[in-house]
Amino acid sequence: DHVIVKTLESIQLKNGKSALSIYSRDDCHVHLNSSGKFIIGGPQGDAGLTGRKIIIDTYGGWGAHGGGAFSGKDPTKVDRSAAYACRWMAKSAVAAGLCKRACVQLSYAIGVAKPLSLLVETYGTEKEGLTAAAITDI
Repeated sequence: DHVIVKTLESIQLKNGKSALSIYSRDDCHVHLNSSGKFIIGGPQGDAGLTGRKIIIDTYGGWGAHGGGAFSGKDPTKVDRSAAYACRWMAKSAVAAGLCKRACVQLSYAIGVAKPLSLLVETYGTEKEGLTAAAITDI
């Protein structure tokens, strides 16, 4: 499990205790402002020209969407590069005959290089003898 927290103030409960105590387990990783101090914003940090027809232009008439857009962003922006990588993984799983339909989901924290989670949803179309979890492992 991963918990992403943007500021220390956002995790203080009304009684003064930290909300992070809820997540104090060995199997839980807390990312507190993982990119460091945010200095560059506005047009210098992102063009802001995003969000136009992102589903129809990339996936056809149907597609799951996490909120990011591609236009106006360079390939260093994870919502663009990871979306392309997920699409490539999904179409490759279908092309390899592992399933008939796939949606690949990655989650990232800003400033953390590797994805925090990976999920492959096959909507029950996986090849006989395979599971969506097995396809995720591939």
